[in-house]
Amino acid sequence: MEVSGGWCFSGTVTVSERGQIVFPVESGPKNWINPIIMIYFLDYWNFRVLQITERFTMNYYNDPNNVQDYINLAEGSDGRELVEVLIKYLPEAAAILELGMGPGVDLDLLSQYYRVTGSDNSQIFLDRYREKNEAADLLLLDARTLQTSRSFDGIYSNKVLHHLSEEELKESFLRQKDILLPQGIAFHSFWLGDREEFIEGLRFRYYSENLLISMVDSHFEVLEAAQYAEFEAGDSLYLVHKKA
Repeated sequence: MEVSGGWCFSGTVTVSERGQIVFPVESGPKNWINPIIMIYFLDYWNFRVLQITERFTMNYYNDPNNVQDYINLAEGSDGRELVEVLIKYLPEAAAILELGMGPGVDLDLLSQYYRVTGSDNSQIFLDRYREKNEAADLLLLDARTLQTSRSFDGIYSNKVLHHLSEEELKESFLRQKDILLPQGIAFHSFWLGDREEFIEGLRFRYYSENLLISMVDSHFEVLEAAQYAEFEAGDSLYLVHKKA
């Protein structure tokens, strides 16, 4: 888009898919003070866009239509293969917390082996699950902050933490360490890659094996990291780590 401010700057800027302004060098400011003005302008704009984006991502599944769309999209899919890996590391009857349980498909699988607690940041998902499972142990939790006083032997998520930014994921790992009991096990799956994209405003952060390991190895002992196929070979990976 064309931007002209006379005393500020004049030229062509582009707006990224996330709404952030990109200011090309060839459209640079007109005088010596303008670089300072431009830095403040861009920092403020991009900071506000980031705030709005994160708020939108966090509230995405508070819309009943988005919840139903997800249920329709995920129908017939579950984490059975992942749970089979988990049971090699976490003994049966252990207390486990699932992050981002959604409609509860994996929670039902986990309940065959463990004492389960489901959680989600969407009250709609929790209410829908409780309609069919009145005695279910459910928590309304943000996967980043994990504001609960309870502790668990294990924490599990299946393609949930990719909705967090890299910094938010680091915060989540630290909180997971806090609420895991000694020798507790964490198991998480991600999309494999090295990029970030937004689909209808919802963040999808792809991770490499090396990056994930670097984010946890100072707080956890990595037990296993492996690629697997959800839709095609090598499109996903899981990480199993133990509280150090």
